[in-house]
Amino acid sequence: MADKQPVWEQIVEKHGLAERRLERVVQWGFGNFVFDTETDIISDVNKIYRHGFTRRCDSRESLFAAFDRLRERNILP
Repeated sequence: MADKQPVWEQIVEKHGLAERRLERVVQWGFGNFVFDTETDIISDVNKIYRHGFTRRCDSRESLFAAFDRLRERNILP
């Protein structure tokens, strides 16, 4: 995806965005880690809840709030 800088520049021009460098907007390594796993990942958060960490957040709300903050900072259209 690193070859998409020209496409990002077109998006920046069209929408008047603040960040011109795509590598400052996305973290390719993190995406590769999350989406290109070679082994199964099994997560269990029950232990932390048993030990008092009871605060939870709605994943969907959190994701959309992050998009809203990026729009407010003029990083995403």
